[in-house]
Amino acid sequence: MAKPRDPQPAEPLSSGILRRSGWVIVLLVIFTGTNLRGETGIIDECGWKPVDDQFITVEGIRLHYVSKGAGQAVVLIHGNPGFLQDYSAVVADLVSRNFRAVAFDRPGHGLSQRPTHQEATPEVQARLLHQALIKLGISKPILVGHSWGGTLVLNYALQYPDEVSGIVLLAPAAYPERAGFSFQNLLVHVPVFGSIMIKALRPYIHNEIKCGLERAFSPAQVPKEYLKLALSCWARSTAIRATIADHQARQHHLREISIRYPTIRLPVIILTGDADRVVNPLTEAYPLHEAIKDSRLIVLPHVGHEIPQSNPKDVLEAIQLVRQLVQEKPSRSLG
Repeated sequence: MAKPRDPQPAEPLSSGILRRSGWVIVLLVIFTGTNLRGETGIIDECGWKPVDDQFITVEGIRLHYVSKGAGQAVVLIHGNPGFLQDYSAVVADLVSRNFRAVAFDRPGHGLSQRPTHQEATPEVQARLLHQALIKLGISKPILVGHSWGGTLVLNYALQYPDEVSGIVLLAPAAYPERAGFSFQNLLVHVPVFGSIMIKALRPYIHNEIKCGLERAFSPAQVPKEYLKLALSCWARSTAIRATIADHQARQHHLREISIRYPTIRLPVIILTGDADRVVNPLTEAYPLHEAIKDSRLIVLPHVGHEIPQSNPKDVLEAIQLVRQLVQEKPSRSLG
């Protein structure tokens, strides 16, 4: 398969928003005294409420999720920043094809709480998800992870290899960023982001989110309703703290787990867009495909980063392919 033209400049959505907001972060450091890990147990209302949404508590953490349909369970994990709304179209398609679709807000995002007693690393988030699925009676699901959610899904597959049927990775963030020093990483453990300052600077933050989403959806347009929901949810102090912490945790964590990718022996489908300006497929999807034996890489032409929103039918086809492979002989090669 020919590799696509390098779609640079590629920049993770969280990194781009935070980099351009550097001066805002400095102001918040100077004028506020709220620790990054403080207040993270509080659920801030996003101004939206999905139909039939539910909550489940594990390790004292209240996680927000939506579960619809019946059949083979498919668990959907969003990126950074993000929320379960990312998979709205995918959930509807899955239900129509006799799957049980379960979409979560990751800790600190959407309406989910974030741990206050420990760092919510990818490993910790995978453990919380594992316990939530046990409580929900879900065994051997197909896991789907978008962007940073791919980091979580890969970690889950490595921690619980016998408790997963297969995985689908959408524009996955699988390796540490190769850009060197990142200013916001210095600030992840210092007092920052008081709610009053966040509110005062919200117009600027809204503009940065809008610019980031335009890059993520490019060459497609950002749906107006999605933009409205993202602005209401992602600009909250708890969500911004979670976004920064997840960005930093991913950097350290991927250095440790990426060397273990060759040990994954599950059906793996990697879906990426050749026009992705957020996560470069040449430095993420392609190396991951080479690292995981028998994985299948599907490159979508003229598609950007927000695959769950822009290409839900392709996501559904990838999930159906994993289900087919699970039902066949384990030794079958994915090509």
